[in-house]
Amino acid sequence: MTQATSIWLAGCQPNVPASALLTDREATWNTDVLVVGAGITGLLVALSLAESGVDVTVIDAGSFGDNTSTHSTVKITAAHGTTLARVARSTGPDAAVRYGAANAAGLQRLRETISRFDISCDLIDDVHFVYTTREEGRDDLLETARLSSLAGIPAIAGGTLPIPVDAVAVLRHEGQALVQPAALLDGLTAACAALGVWFAPGLSARTVESLGSSLRVGVSDGSFIAAGHIVQASHMPFLNCGGAFMRLVPSRAFALAGPLPAGARAGSTYTPDDPTRSTRVVQWEGHPWLVAVGEHQIVGRGGSSRALADSLARWASDVFGVTDVGFTWAAQDLHSGDHLPMVGQVGSDPRVLMATGFGGWGYSNAAAAAEVLHSLVTGSDPGPLAADWDPRRTGLPQALPGVVATGAEVTGHFVGDRLRSLAGSKEPNLEPGQASVRREGRRTVARYRDHSGDLHEVDAACTHMGCLVRWNDQDVSWDCPCHGSRFSISGDVLDGPAHTPLGRISS
Repeated sequence: MTQATSIWLAGCQPNVPASALLTDREATWNTDVLVVGAGITGLLVALSLAESGVDVTVIDAGSFGDNTSTHSTVKITAAHGTTLARVARSTGPDAAVRYGAANAAGLQRLRETISRFDISCDLIDDVHFVYTTREEGRDDLLETARLSSLAGIPAIAGGTLPIPVDAVAVLRHEGQALVQPAALLDGLTAACAALGVWFAPGLSARTVESLGSSLRVGVSDGSFIAAGHIVQASHMPFLNCGGAFMRLVPSRAFALAGPLPAGARAGSTYTPDDPTRSTRVVQWEGHPWLVAVGEHQIVGRGGSSRALADSLARWASDVFGVTDVGFTWAAQDLHSGDHLPMVGQVGSDPRVLMATGFGGWGYSNAAAAAEVLHSLVTGSDPGPLAADWDPRRTGLPQALPGVVATGAEVTGHFVGDRLRSLAGSKEPNLEPGQASVRREGRRTVARYRDHSGDLHEVDAACTHMGCLVRWNDQDVSWDCPCHGSRFSISGDVLDGPAHTPLGRISS
C-alpha cells in the first residue's frame, strides 16, 4: 500500500534532545541570534554560530524534520543541473563561477561537518549525471561543463547514462554525495544541542520590531524573544521586507519511491528538460529502491496536481519498471528571477537576515549560505558572494522581467479568481473527493467532501494577502496561487508565508 509520506521520514524521525527543548520560558526570552526554521539551512547557521560562541535559539512552526529538507531526492551536488549556464546568462559568468565555487566549498564543508560530529546519515560518495534529450539543451550542458571546470567542480562532457534514457548530451560530475536527510538533520540537531543551542518546536515568528540594541520578535504563543539578530531560514520569509514575496516563485515537484526490479539500471541523474526528472537509488529494507522527483508546478496553478503525479509514476514504470510505489510526496521550492539564492540583509535593518531561493538545490547552497550569514552576524568579511546573493540586489535587467511578471500575475489572481467565483451561480453537489470554490454573499467558501462523505468548509481567502485558494487534488490541500501558502482541508497552515489558519465555516 502506498504511503503519502517522504521515504526519508519513514526511515527516520529527527528529534530534539530533551535537555535542549525550550519549554519553560519567561515572558521575554533573550538570545544573541534567533533562527526561524529548523531545516538544513537553519541548523547549519545555528551550528556555525554556536561553534563561534554565539548564543542561538531555533524555532520552527512544525515538527522538526518535516520540511523541504526531507522532501527531495537529496543529492548533494555542486553544479546543480544547468544552473551555472542560467546564472551566466542572467548575471554574468563571474557570478556563475562564484556560485559554483561556493557550492563546491559547501559540499566539502558538509562532508567535514558530518565527519567532525560523527553524524550517522548514510553519507556516500556519488557520481551525478546531468543530461538532455533535446538538441536545444546541448549548449547549456556544454556551457555548464566549462563553467564547472572554472569553479573547481569535476565535470566531464559525454559518457553513458546509468539509466535507460536516450540522451543527446551528458555531463558527468564525480565527487558528489548522497545522504539520508532526516538522519542528517537529526545529527545536526544533536550537535547544535551539545553546543548549547535551544530549540522551540511548534513556535512561529509573527512580528519584528526594533527596541534599541535588540529586536523584539513576537511569536505564535503570544510571548516575545529578544534577539540581536534574526535569521529567516523558514523557506518563504514571514516578513515581506524588500518585497521578498514578489521576487520568489514557489513551485512544487512530485516525488515517489518504489522497489527496482532485478537488473534495472538506475543512478543519480537530473535533466533540466521540461518536465524535469531527478533520480537516485536508496537501500530500503535491504533492497534497492528508486527515488524519482519531477513534474514541477507553480503552487496553486497549472491544473490538476494529481495528473502530474500520475505522469511521474508512468515514467517510473515505463523507464525503470517500478510499478509497486511505496511512498509518494511532494517538495516545495522557491526560485528567484536570476537563479541565484537570496541570502543576507532583507529590508533596512542589517540585523534582519534571511536565506532562501535555492531553486531546489538546498544542501550545498545551505552550507554556503551559512558561511555568508555567519560573517554578517559576527562582522567578518563575507566576500563577493554576499553581494551576488544579497536579497536587495538590483541592476539585473534580464532577471527583472520575470519578477515583474510574477507581480502582475499575483494581481491577476487576486482580481480574476474573485470574478470567477462570482460566475459560479449554483453550488454543485460535491461527490466524495471533489472540491469547489464558490461565492456566498460577501465571502467566498472553499468546500471539500472527503471520502467518508463529510463536508469541510473554510473561508477561501488566503490569510496572507487575501488571494483565493485553489484545490490541490494530489496533496488534498488548499493552495494559494499568489505566494505559495498551503492549508489543510480544515484550514490549518501547511506552508507559509501565511501563519494564520483559514477561517472554518460551520455547516
